[in-house]
Amino acid sequence: MIKKIFFAVLALLILLLAACAAPPETAVYTAETYAPSPTVSAAIQTPSVSLSPTPEAVFIEPKAKYIFFLIGDGMGEAHKQLSEEYLKYVSGDSTAKLNLNSMDVNTMVTTSSANADITDSAAAATALATGVKTNNSMVSQTPDDQPLTTLIEAAMSKGYATGIVTTTGVTHATPACFYAHNDYRIHEADIALQLLESDIDFIAGGGLSFFLPAQIPDSMLALGPDARGMDIFTERSDGINLVESFAEKGYEMFVGPDVVDEFLDFDPKAGDRVFAALTYNYFPYEIDRVSESADLPALCDITKQALRLLCLDEDGFFLMVEGGRIDYAAHNNDALGVVYETLAFDNVVKVALEFYKAHPYETLIITTADHETGGLTVQDADFESISGVSASYGDGFALLYDPQKTFDEFIAGVNSLGFYPDEDELSALREVYARTLLTEYAEGTLDTAIALELNDILNERLGVRWATDYHTSAQVALGVTGVFAERFSNAQDNTDIANILADILSVEIGLQ
Repeated sequence: MIKKIFFAVLALLILLLAACAAPPETAVYTAETYAPSPTVSAAIQTPSVSLSPTPEAVFIEPKAKYIFFLIGDGMGEAHKQLSEEYLKYVSGDSTAKLNLNSMDVNTMVTTSSANADITDSAAAATALATGVKTNNSMVSQTPDDQPLTTLIEAAMSKGYATGIVTTTGVTHATPACFYAHNDYRIHEADIALQLLESDIDFIAGGGLSFFLPAQIPDSMLALGPDARGMDIFTERSDGINLVESFAEKGYEMFVGPDVVDEFLDFDPKAGDRVFAALTYNYFPYEIDRVSESADLPALCDITKQALRLLCLDEDGFFLMVEGGRIDYAAHNNDALGVVYETLAFDNVVKVALEFYKAHPYETLIITTADHETGGLTVQDADFESISGVSASYGDGFALLYDPQKTFDEFIAGVNSLGFYPDEDELSALREVYARTLLTEYAEGTLDTAIALELNDILNERLGVRWATDYHTSAQVALGVTGVFAERFSNAQDNTDIANILADILSVEIGLQ
């Protein structure tokens, strides 16, 4: 009997030594290549990790100590289907599978808002963060302006370390709904103030412009263009310098275009907090980041850096990661852009699953979307026909038109981005080019008739169809792995996700 007790205690000590603080020292990440196309110089990276498994000999009471809440903005089932087919194509492995499609529990949930069948990101993220429906454009408060307690706020009250990571701005609708309360999502300057007050431990993404004062100090003007080539600018109309404010609160600051290496090399210690706004607005599309070798980390690399810090809190962590530009690419009906964004988000899921393997009794991973964008349907995808394409539609092809350029010069630009129209396609493009007029697009970029025609040709070649350039009311997938995953099998609406999680954590969210 004494011997059995001795070995049980020994096994428990081994388990404790493999606790959350260990991964930064024991993790070994290697890169595998998706080889997205022959013309892309830097391939999409798939992280892998080698971690010592938890001893199975000791019974551990399951606890949701490490929580991953992973949201693919705008990601519908067809987006995942197309991305998985692309993964099979580039890997040559007909059995290749997205990590998103390997979760233990899989179901579908509805996404309507309080005032519309078709939600926007703010209302949907409010439902995911608070378990309560609200009107479109509202940020974690009721239609009559009552604030709603969020999962991150509730987790903090229980001692959890917290983090938000996104490829959009850190004050954008989805991340904002986890810490802010506002009647209108576009009030990002006010939301930035609420982020300062939130005391979230790890903050990383874009959107630096909402943290700079109306008159940018000379010391900051020297930051110069960011990794997207965008010159420094501010979205604030007041004199509040939130970069200074975060620094004064003790955050490790990583802002501007020249801090990426410093950010990735940062070795946190217990009690550290990080603010990293690496672009002035949002991150480039993943296909552009990869093909242009932009000086920005992949979303999975930012996630790993978040884990290095959050793991140091003995109470555990709540980490929300948003693949924010799946939605943007889908608004543009950019199928290949959607694929790259979805694969980048899927890499985050892989990081979470590898973490789960090391901490199976304490980790809960939730993957979902706020809504579907575009009404995408996939017919018989032909990736070979666009295998050379190395740019997004929004930041690549749509910007090629110049009324001062000839049609041949326009086509030379198209060719430079890896696409070579055939004779019939050239004839159709030439006809449209002759009557092209600039038209302002709903997303605020400038599209042209010729750019839209070119995008139609790309989609036709690939074998996809889009029903709209906006959101739809389609249900979205919910995938869950880890402790208490089975609790989510009966979820039917996006509010169920938050409410089930709150019950698991024994916290109160929503209207208090």
